Amino acid sequence: MSCKKTTQKTALSATIWPLDRPFSRCGCEAGVVVGRVVLIAVVFLAACGSNTTRSPSSEQAAVIETSTPTQPTPSVTATPEATATPAQDPTATSTPVPAAEPESTAEPEPIVAEAKCRVIDDFTGGPGQWQVVLDGVMGGLSSGQATINEGVLTLTGTINTNGGGFVQIRRPIEPADLGGATSIGFVADTDGRGYEAFFTDALPGRARSVSHFATIDFRDPDDDSSAGVVTGSVALADLEARSFGTPILTDAFRPDLSLVMGVILSDGIDGDFELRLDRIEACV
Repeated sequence: MSCKKTTQKTALSATIWPLDRPFSRCGCEAGVVVGRVVLIAVVFLAACGSNTTRSPSSEQAAVIETSTPTQPTPSVTATPEATATPAQDPTATSTPVPAAEPESTAEPEPIVAEAKCRVIDDFTGGPGQWQVVLDGVMGGLSSGQATINEGVLTLTGTINTNGGGFVQIRRPIEPADLGGATSIGFVADTDGRGYEAFFTDALPGRARSVSHFATIDFRDPDDDSSAGVVTGSVALADLEARSFGTPILTDAFRPDLSLVMGVILSDGIDGDFELRLDRIEACV
C-alpha cells in the first residue's frame, strides 16, 4: 500500500488526524500503526469484559457451596434439644423417698420386755414357815415381831444399836422356788428404812454362817415420798457374801441350791420400824 498526497478522509483517521492536512508516507505508516494499536486495545477490552462477566458466576457458585454446610448446622443444633432429658434427672432422684426412711427408723423403738414373775409367797399359808430372829443371840437389845393378816405380813419392832442392832424375818425355801430367776421382787408398804434381802444356799464346803445380802430399793420412781405399796427388786447377781455381818470373798450364790430367804433391818439407826409385805416374787 502506497501513500500519496491526497485529502482522503476516513472515519478512523478523523479521530486521530486533522482533516485539512494531507497524508504523507510517514503519516500513512503512522496511521497504520495507530490503527493496529486501537484494534489491539479494542480486542483487549473485549477480552477483559468477557473475564469480568465470568467471575460473578464463579463467585456465585462459591457462595452456594458455602451456604450448603450452613444448612446442616441448624439440624445439628436440634441435638441440644435432646439435652432436655437431664432436666428429668432431678425428678428421678426424688428426695421424698430417702426422707421416708428416717420416719420408718423412728418407729422401731427399744421395747423393754416386762419381767415374767411368779409368786413365791403371798402370805396366805399362815405364819408357820416364817420366824423372827433378833440380835439377842449376839447380846443385842433390839425387839421385833411378825404377824400375818389378810394376806399381809407385818414386821414391827425397835432397833437398838447398843449390841447387835438388827431384826430379821426368814423362811426356808426350795431350790425350785428360785429356779431360773434372775431377780426377786418384794411388794410392800414400807417406812422408808434400809431393809435388805438375804439368801443362803447348800453349796458344798460353804460355811453355815455365810449368807448373801442386797439392799431392797423400795423407792417409787414416780413418787419421792415412797408412800403406799411399791415393789423393790433385788438382782441375784448383785448379792454380797457376808459372815456374821462382815463381807467375805467366796463363791457366788447358787439359786439352784437355795435354802433360806429372808428380810433384815440393820441400818444402824435406833428407833421403831414397820414393814408390810404383800407378796414376794421370783422374776426372770
